Amino acid sequence: MRAMPGRIYAQIHDSRVHQVFGADTLPEWNEHDIEVVDITDLDPPPQVGWFAADGELSGQPIALADQLVAIEQQLLAAVSADIEVDGHAFQADERSRTLLASTATFVAGGGTLPEGFGWRDKDNSLVPMTGAQVTAIHRAIVERNYAAHLAAWQAKDALLGGA
Repeated sequence: MRAMPGRIYAQIHDSRVHQVFGADTLPEWNEHDIEVVDITDLDPPPQVGWFAADGELSGQPIALADQLVAIEQQLLAAVSADIEVDGHAFQADERSRTLLASTATFVAGGGTLPEGFGWRDKDNSLVPMTGAQVTAIHRAIVERNYAAHLAAWQAKDALLGGA
């Protein structure tokens, strides 16, 4: 994303304001790598170290239950986000993951895909697929989802003091 001149932003990391910046300090960033919120109109302006949870920023700790809910919501969003494989974006919501997993299981068990088999991408275009390609998409989703769960576990551990 590109920072708008005159706007002030906060980078959120581990449920805390990690950095406050403007366009002159950080003109652009990858929204998939860091969480950033526009804080220009907030009064008082959030400072480094402030707590962040569920879209709220506070100088005081936000209720633990709210922070745990926010972690779960972030996890759900991460595992349900579209996934890009071989230049195509594929839906990865729960229904799509279930259908893909059953197809990958079929292929792994020695099943042969029908002639002309394909999988629809996010834009609803049919992408011809081999069994290996179905397996590759499934593997990418499994790996991405594990990374998302690992991040959620680490966030919860940090929040709960490693409990």
